[in-house]
Amino acid sequence: MSRPGTGTLVERGLQLRPRTASFARKLGLLIAAAALTVPAMVGLTGSAPAAPNVPQIGPGSANTAGVTCIQKALGIDPTPAPYGTFGHLTYNAVKEFQSQHGLPRIGAVGPATGDLLIPLAPAGCAEHLPSGGSNNPTQPTSTDPNDRRSYPGCPLLLEGDQSTCVERLQHDLNLANSSYDLPKTGFFGVLTRTAVLDFQGRHGLPADGNVGGETADLLADQAASNDNVPSPGPGTSGASPAPPQVSEAFSNRVATFNVCNPNPCDRSAEAIAAEVAKYKPQVVGFQEICVRQTNRVRDILEETHGLKYYVQHGSVLERWSRCGGTPWDRGNFGNAILSASPISDPIVEEYRAGGSEDRGYVAVTTEVAGEPVRVFNTHLAQADQNTVRENQAQHLAHNASQHGRTIVLGDFNATPDAQELQPMWSVFRDADPNCAPPANSNCKLTHPGANKKFDYIFLSTDYTPRGVESHDNYSDHNFVHADLF
Repeated sequence: MSRPGTGTLVERGLQLRPRTASFARKLGLLIAAAALTVPAMVGLTGSAPAAPNVPQIGPGSANTAGVTCIQKALGIDPTPAPYGTFGHLTYNAVKEFQSQHGLPRIGAVGPATGDLLIPLAPAGCAEHLPSGGSNNPTQPTSTDPNDRRSYPGCPLLLEGDQSTCVERLQHDLNLANSSYDLPKTGFFGVLTRTAVLDFQGRHGLPADGNVGGETADLLADQAASNDNVPSPGPGTSGASPAPPQVSEAFSNRVATFNVCNPNPCDRSAEAIAAEVAKYKPQVVGFQEICVRQTNRVRDILEETHGLKYYVQHGSVLERWSRCGGTPWDRGNFGNAILSASPISDPIVEEYRAGGSEDRGYVAVTTEVAGEPVRVFNTHLAQADQNTVRENQAQHLAHNASQHGRTIVLGDFNATPDAQELQPMWSVFRDADPNCAPPANSNCKLTHPGANKKFDYIFLSTDYTPRGVESHDNYSDHNFVHADLF
C-alpha cells in the first residue's frame, strides 16, 4: 500500500509515480542530491532571522534564492526550468497552497504566505522570503507612486477587490484582447487576474497580476485604440458591483462524475462546473479529466457560483494530445477529488497493470457530514478487460479497507454482478441498496449509452445505503450523487 509522499514530487498537485524499484532508487538519489545542493544554490549557511523587508515574490521575480526556497518548501521540481525560476508551475503551486491555508489565491508570496512557508523551507530560507505576519499578502512593496494607484482616481487593484474601477479594468482588458471575454462584474477574481497576468506578460511588464499605474495606463491606451467608446470612469456605474453570492455545499452529499474526456465527449470546464453547481456535493470525484481543466472548474465554481472547493489531482498520464500544454510541459490527465472541506494526506497510485491505458486512484482525508473520512476515487480498466479490472479492484479494496470511515467513488467499468467487483462487495456497500448482487430492477443505471451501471459510491459499514440520484447530462456517464446519514 502506498504511503503519503512515497516516491513523489509534487508540482501543481501532480505526482510522479515510481514504476519500478530501480526508478524509485534513482528518484531518491536525485531528491537527495537536490537537497544537498540547496545551500549552494541559494547561498544559505545555516539559520537566519526573518527578513520582513523582502519584496513580494511572484512570476518573473529576480529573487532566485527566494524562489528556490519556495519551490523546496512546496516540493516542486521545476524541470526543465532551473530552480529559482518563478514560472507558471510555481505560480499554480503557490495558489494551491494559499487556497489550502485560507489566503487570497494570488499566486505570489507576500508576508502572510511567507510566514507559512518558512517553517517548510530549508534552513536559512527565512532571510530570502517575505515575512512579518501581514494579513494582506498582496500589499505592494514598491515606493513608486505609480505602483500605488491604477487608473486616475483608483487605487492599486488587487485580486478580491470589487469596485467600478475593476469594472473599467475588465472593460479595457476585453478591448485590449477580445479573447479574454471577461464578464464586467466589477469583481476582481481569478479570471480577471489571469487576464492581467497574460496582458502584462505580452507587453513586457512585471507579471504580478496586480494593476498599478503602468499596467492601467497601457491598458487604457490599448483600449482607446481599439474602440471609439471611452472606458467607463470610476463612479459612473453607481454602487460597487457585488461578487458572486457565497454558496455552501450540502455537507452530507458525495458524488462521482466521469466527465468524458477526450473527444467526442470533451466539454468545457464551464459545463462541468455547471453540473457540480446544480447539486453542490461536499465531495465529488472526477474521472477522465485534465489538471488544467480541474483547476479551471475549481476557479469557475468559486468565482461564478460562490462555491469554494479544495482540489487533489490524481493524474496517471502526461499527454499533450489530450490535455494540451507543450511538448516539454504536457498536460496531465486522470482523476481528481474536489472537497468543500480542507484535504490532507493525499495518495496517488497508478495500478501496476492499467490495461490499454494507464489507470489508478487518488485518496485523501477530508470531511463529510462533519465527520473525518477517507475518500478514494478511481477509474478501472475498460469494460472488455475483465482480468485486469479484477486485479485493480482487489488492490483497491485491500488498500481502502485499511481505514475506518471510507468512501470509494469512481467509474468501475463493470456491472454490479460482475465477478471482478467481488473484492469491493466483500468489504463495501454501494449507496444504492438495489444494486447489491444480485442487483434488482430498481438499481439505477449510470451509463445511458450502454444502459448499465458502471459508476459507484461504495461505502464502509459506517454508512447506511439510502439510494442515489443519477442525472443525465452532456457526458456519456451520469452525474451520480448520494446523501449520507
